[in-house]
Amino acid sequence: MKKVALISDFGTHEPYVGIMKSRILEYIEDVIFVDLTHNVPSFNVRAGLFIFEYSLKNLSDDFHFLIVVDPGVGSERRAIFAKQNGRFFVAPDNGILTPVLDNSTVYEITGFDPVSSTFHGRDIFAPALGKLLSGVKPTEVGKIITDPIKVYLPQPVKERSKISGEVVYIDKFGNLITNIPIEFVSPGDEVVFKNMTLAVMKSYSDVDQGRPLAIVDSFDKLEIAVREGSAERFFGAKIGDKVTVKK
Repeated sequence: MKKVALISDFGTHEPYVGIMKSRILEYIEDVIFVDLTHNVPSFNVRAGLFIFEYSLKNLSDDFHFLIVVDPGVGSERRAIFAKQNGRFFVAPDNGILTPVLDNSTVYEITGFDPVSSTFHGRDIFAPALGKLLSGVKPTEVGKIITDPIKVYLPQPVKERSKISGEVVYIDKFGNLITNIPIEFVSPGDEVVFKNMTLAVMKSYSDVDQGRPLAIVDSFDKLEIAVREGSAERFFGAKIGDKVTVKK
């Protein structure tokens, strides 16, 4: 039984996700699908990369990945897959596979014609993964490349008395996930965001309803939140907004 994790920006209103799964099932029927999310912000490769990186740490190492966040669909951008320790990762060549590229053999997917100019998830990515899972040799699905595109999330800057970071993801609750990792945050630190100073709390319930706080979240990152509310709306926040931790 093969395990396939899916990430996309397709949403769930249209049948796109189900159609991709059906294409995989044309090649191999013994598949367990895990839908990690289909609500990556539209066209946002960096957000998809953040979700992929987090998912890698939380899923067992027998999962294969199909990731379709593809603002370049229909263009000359390549379709690729990476092979790593018997696992396959299939996605557009736009940097979203960066966390696994350095330790993988990477292939450009070839031979899937004709295809639409708007739905490569159906016409290229899903069939490619289906073939690979069915035992088709990687060299029959693509050709080795050495120059896949890589994209890196911004890293926090550590100084003597402060850590400077930024918001890199906003979840459905409006929580602002930063790039500042748990090891850079200590009890008693002050977090400055949008000219407001916040204490680092242990739980959302440590403040009154509707009030903002800082917390270390399940991503193991510093998060700006509002209890039972949206920090995105409260602060008028967006990805890229600066955050400072004062030591």
